[in-house]
Amino acid sequence: MNDVIAVSYLTGCIETSTAISCEDMKKHHGKIQNDTLIYITKNDFERIVELMNSPRTSKTGCDSRMYIQHGSLELCVGDLDCLCDMNGNNMTDYDAWIVYQIKCKSGYYNHIPQDYLEYDNYIKKYGMPKDYKYLYDNMNLDNKQSFPKHLKRKRYVKVLFKVKTD
Repeated sequence: MNDVIAVSYLTGCIETSTAISCEDMKKHHGKIQNDTLIYITKNDFERIVELMNSPRTSKTGCDSRMYIQHGSLELCVGDLDCLCDMNGNNMTDYDAWIVYQIKCKSGYYNHIPQDYLEYDNYIKKYGMPKDYKYLYDNMNLDNKQSFPKHLKRKRYVKVLFKVKTD
């Protein structure tokens, strides 16, 4: 399907002892079902594809939290302001605004508590998304501070971006 961009991501604040590779994110991406179809402008769609075609530089990899796929194009976004391809080649000169938009429109930020977001470089640069709402607020947690049994927190979310047509 070349008319969609698939975005999958880990939810919450994930700390690991080893970096999560783009290849690992791709494996999980293939196993999870689409949660939502999100319509975006043709301009935003083209900017995401352009981002995915951006030149790569150093081979340092990144600790991936998000996987983006459009046809044969693949890209991962790391937790600390890095983007890389499947081979671990990083991008150093890219459109940060469109990465911020991908995180906002996909709902990525809504899975992270606000106090953690103050460390996100895109939030520092562009501000808190207008529609930010932490999904796990006001959940009437029991005295063990665990999630209510009826609400299952997903480890991965997958959304599809499609051009909005009038």
